[in-house]
Amino acid sequence: MRHKLFLHMGTHKTGTTFVQNFMHENRVHLDECGITYADYDAPGLEVPESLRRPISHHHFARAVKDADWVLSERDGLNLIEYWKAALAPRNALMLSAESMSFHQIPVEGSILERRQAYLLKLKEWLSDFDVTPVLVLRAPDEYMRSMFEEKTTKGFGKSFTFAEFVAQFNAPGTMARYFESVEMIDDVFGAATLIDYGCLQEQQAYARNFFRLLGVDLDDAVTESWQRVRTRESLGIIKSLLKSNVNDAISSRKDNARVVEWFRTDQKLGARIATLYGDSACNVWKTVDGYEEILAQRRADVERLLPRFSSHDPVGLRAFLERDLSRGVKPSMDESLATYANRSVSMLLWWRSLVRRVLGLLRTSRRHSRSLVRWWPSWRTEGRHRP
Repeated sequence: MRHKLFLHMGTHKTGTTFVQNFMHENRVHLDECGITYADYDAPGLEVPESLRRPISHHHFARAVKDADWVLSERDGLNLIEYWKAALAPRNALMLSAESMSFHQIPVEGSILERRQAYLLKLKEWLSDFDVTPVLVLRAPDEYMRSMFEEKTTKGFGKSFTFAEFVAQFNAPGTMARYFESVEMIDDVFGAATLIDYGCLQEQQAYARNFFRLLGVDLDDAVTESWQRVRTRESLGIIKSLLKSNVNDAISSRKDNARVVEWFRTDQKLGARIATLYGDSACNVWKTVDGYEEILAQRRADVERLLPRFSSHDPVGLRAFLERDLSRGVKPSMDESLATYANRSVSMLLWWRSLVRRVLGLLRTSRRHSRSLVRWWPSWRTEGRHRP
């Protein structure tokens, strides 16, 4: 009997981290519901204890590609044998790593050919399972806006506008390769389950809807546990635009984390944004020259994918096709708001720099003091015996 295997492959910015944390937190309950979330607990496998119950399976995904610092290629193959032996007869195995949707094997040819080589190797490794790839897709305009917010939040050292980000993101073939990769996954494995992010967005029902579309009904005790799951909230488009203006002044990850925390928690900034923008829908796409043409290209990609949805009606993607791209307010940044954010971040970074310098001086003076303490007794002793 071939076990069923769900291969959750993302995509990015569709709640993948939330689903992974949810499955990690509810391993026991999911196992009772017929889903075994894969672990790295195989006998003889030298894996750090903290990684034996992984939140996601990126290490396994990299082991298929070549080798990972945690798992070698042999470890990956041994894990597959362990999963087959340990899996309960009626349970399906679940692997989750969005990196599986874009990994490549360095063979001659185009990016798509390198991605296809990776998928074919992954399929060969998992040939003893009945594999169903699971891909959650998001409307292209929301996807690119969300990616901009993430790049702005994590990035530092270089400032860029949304228009510059879109131009790079839509360089010839870039977004097209994204949709072509989805089609390739569906073609290689034969029967991918495509899920529309618009059907999952409500956080309280996200996990229940996700598994329901896979044919698995979760009990209330499991779905109510979503509140314990850690989620990553974005800054929102206005704060992301403000953050992008100050990124070139940030020089380290620690400073960036402190700046992001300030953007999240500063009440004065939040109050100003609420007063200036309120509930108005900001159409950040209006800052991009020729945005209607860019999104028209993505509409063609979405229309090509719609027939591949079999489990439900992709209402979010259909809404994108019918969306009035001219609606919403172009976010013109208020000068006083931008000035307040720039000054506050500059002051924050200045104080952090000052604290680092003071601590550095204290550490240096402490080393000199220790050297003096070690030198002083020997000097006194030598002085006593002088004629």
